[in-house]
Amino acid sequence: MGRKVSYVKGPIVIAYKTSDRKNAKTKLKIINNKNIDDLLDSNFIIPGINDKCVILSVGIGENFKEDYIKKYNID
Repeated sequence: MGRKVSYVKGPIVIAYKTSDRKNAKTKLKIINNKNIDDLLDSNFIIPGINDKCVILSVGIGENFKEDYIKKYNID
């Protein structure tokens, strides 16, 4: 009998800043085809987010997109 994997099948929403400066622009990245363990692995490179970016928060699910837009005042 195989082991059952129970990963959430929702999108992963990442809120990040483009640099560590105070006036850096805050952006959102939505990833649909990976699980959270792959993204939080220290050796995994997230496409579209370079080394200078600062990740503010990571959430799983549809409702995090609206929450992060309100929280970080993203246009």
